[in-house]
Amino acid sequence: MASVREIRTKIKGIKSVTQVTRTMKLVSSVKFAKAQSAVANARPFARGIEDLVKHIACGCDHPFFELRDNGKTGILLVTADRGLCGSFNVNLAKKCMEFVQQRYKEQFVFCAAGRKGRDYLLRQEKKLRNEYTGIFRNLKYTDAEKIADELINTFMSGDVSSVWAVYSEFEGAGRQREVVTRLLPVEREKQEKTAQTVEEIFEPAKELLFDALLRRYFRAKIFRILLESSASEQYARMTAMDMATKNANEIIDDLTLEMNKLRQMNITKELSEIIGAAEALNK
Repeated sequence: MASVREIRTKIKGIKSVTQVTRTMKLVSSVKFAKAQSAVANARPFARGIEDLVKHIACGCDHPFFELRDNGKTGILLVTADRGLCGSFNVNLAKKCMEFVQQRYKEQFVFCAAGRKGRDYLLRQEKKLRNEYTGIFRNLKYTDAEKIADELINTFMSGDVSSVWAVYSEFEGAGRQREVVTRLLPVEREKQEKTAQTVEEIFEPAKELLFDALLRRYFRAKIFRILLESSASEQYARMTAMDMATKNANEIIDDLTLEMNKLRQMNITKELSEIIGAAEALNK
């Protein structure tokens, strides 16, 4: 049985841990509020340009819409740079591997946004085409532009026939889900043909305009994916640190109870020895 001093030392150590977890929870809550606001601000533009792209897709002939039967499959795995966020990174890694196993006949090219995803893929002996670490500390649109342009170049060069993203979609507090979505080629929206046609005039040339619009759309989509993942990560870390703090407090309560019982037992033992010695002297 542990002594009172040993239990007191354990309690002191666990209290130090709770100070860390409580601080991390507060920091994550502030970052989560900022990330949530960024997601809310980015969604209207991302949805608007996506609707526009779907509208023009039927009359647009662009490599972004080209379906290819052969070629490798590109995967962008978006995780966090750090841990201590519960099962956030593990669930994303599992989702990625499930997708790979379902398409076991295909060859894959991997890209990782986030240090945890990169490390996981390397442990699985997957060769990485590109890796993007440290971007979530201060996420900027230029980071999304870099990732998007490199994915576009990989697709346009013919190295891959399709590009997919595995990330965490933020649906609200307590509602995140791992998503696998196809980025390239872009899906066309089915539209019914009408008898009446409208002649459209484009300035500059139609091809240049569509190319610029589609690239802008793809960059906005990548930026939204990174923002969604960042918000999910901060909420997961905030929740994990809150749970860790509660569990540590429960352990402290149990150890305090055990220490008080041990102290009471020692006091009772000392009193019994004193009473026994006094009775021995009176005899």
